Amino acid sequence: MDPRRLGIPGSDDWIDVTPLTKGFSSDRKFTITTRHRGSFLLRLFDLSQHDRKLEEYRVMNRLVDAGIRVNRPIDIGPCNDLQTGYLLCEWIEGEDVEAVLPHLSRSDQAQLGAQAGRLLAQVHQCAPLHPLTDWATHFNAKIDRKIAKALDCPVDIPGRDRLIETLNADRHLLNHRPITLLHGDFHVGNLLIQPDGQLALIDLNRFDAGDPWEEFNRIVWDVAVSPVFASARINAYFPQGIPESFFPLLRLYIASNALSSVPWAIPFGDAEVRIMQNQLRDIQLWYDGMTRTIPSWYIPKENGS
Repeated sequence: MDPRRLGIPGSDDWIDVTPLTKGFSSDRKFTITTRHRGSFLLRLFDLSQHDRKLEEYRVMNRLVDAGIRVNRPIDIGPCNDLQTGYLLCEWIEGEDVEAVLPHLSRSDQAQLGAQAGRLLAQVHQCAPLHPLTDWATHFNAKIDRKIAKALDCPVDIPGRDRLIETLNADRHLLNHRPITLLHGDFHVGNLLIQPDGQLALIDLNRFDAGDPWEEFNRIVWDVAVSPVFASARINAYFPQGIPESFFPLLRLYIASNALSSVPWAIPFGDAEVRIMQNQLRDIQLWYDGMTRTIPSWYIPKENGS
């Protein structure tokens, strides 16, 4: 599909349209180069998702207003085929942190991790569009669904029973948690380092409302690239010191996310399933079969940042 045929306002000024294939979003993404207005990111989506995308548009503006570097939204609306919607944003320059990190010194990895932690804390200062009233009820229902899918999964989930035991034993930790805006997929794969060395945040399509500490459930991807970065991210998020309740909740949120990772991966093929199975084995090692609270990769502040 050529987006220039969809009647998007301003498309007569586009001189280059290049598809982007990275990621698992159902959106079709393109970089747009124009004659007179610079570059843009275009996301095309099924028009049935318009209400959700309109909320994403509002979240992006909320983050822009908070001084957070994200793709500033320009326009949103239906296309002329009456089946597709579009979200047009400013293009944001930068290199993928995931690709850059392995080539940096330990000190530079820690500095970027600390910057990521402060950025995440800044996101969590924003109010969600639709606050939840009872986080424990909401997340316990999510855990129940994940356990049911895991027990019914036809593919091996390494450490499945220990993950389920951990979730059931630690459910009480979900009580009385605060609710903030969540990016929904915060990790090295969704961060860019810009030419001035500052981080920008991309791919907000999984935004949510919930316990801000749930946002650390994707830190497993950071650890795979740089435990130094991951540790510094945690340490900088808590400038006054890490609360005693953080690491038990981190284990619960990692266990919850890990338990559903293999069922989630099955539609994407055997290679993706193997990636998730290997990650589950790593998690079992970090937590010594889910018997320890603090993962083995964590580096305390005096050494890690």
